[in-house]
Amino acid sequence: MSHQFGRIRAAFVLMAVSLCSQTALGREGPKQVIPKTQPSPTPQPIKSLLKEKVFRSVTQDREIVTSADLERIEKGKEGQKDLKKYKIYAVMLAHASTQRTREVLTDYPLYEQMISYVDKSHYDPKTQLLDLEGGIWKFKMQSILHMQDRGPNWIHYRVVSGHFRGMEGDIFFEPYGENGTLVYLKGDAVGRNWPPAFIMERGAEIVFGFTAKNMRSMIESQKPRSTPKGGEKNDRSQSAESKTEGSVPTPRGRL
Repeated sequence: MSHQFGRIRAAFVLMAVSLCSQTALGREGPKQVIPKTQPSPTPQPIKSLLKEKVFRSVTQDREIVTSADLERIEKGKEGQKDLKKYKIYAVMLAHASTQRTREVLTDYPLYEQMISYVDKSHYDPKTQLLDLEGGIWKFKMQSILHMQDRGPNWIHYRVVSGHFRGMEGDIFFEPYGENGTLVYLKGDAVGRNWPPAFIMERGAEIVFGFTAKNMRSMIESQKPRSTPKGGEKNDRSQSAESKTEGSVPTPRGRL
């Protein structure tokens, strides 16, 4: 009996606390706390990601610097391949506004028109998936990337399918000078199954260097993008000339 009376008393105490709380806060209950608007995330300053010598070469000499390294981080056991880490980066300076630079570099259908190493470049804005096919020499590769906007000057990407699955990286855009934009791309992945090192290193440096050169020319030319509003493609004749222009460049030694 005393046990039952104790439970009834506890129930009345809870009811009293509830009524007092409602009286103090009003009939509408507790006020909704509106979170403060968070500022857009900003990437690291590009200068902080480069050696001083590289930064000077990019900003003063307008060098397009690329680097790709495939290094062993763990020796594989018997019958197992070594565990390796792959790291890439590319950086350039374009004489154009940040808005113009980003618009061109995110015009993904333009890639297959401008770059001889890209056979297919299809982007679905609904899923933010970019399907890329291409290669260099006799090595052909295909990857699907998820492109995620993290701010007006930051794109994060992740390879979700195909070659280099699991690789992640970023593309940074940074105003520089009166009307210039620094562009920095980086990525890395860890795995055991890789194409030959000369493809992953020298081959990648060739592709990224050639790609950056062609895309910078398009950015600075101020020509219309490949897919204007309305969905119709521009004449591809000029793009085709740019894609086949020149020979395969020789990669420079690292700075």
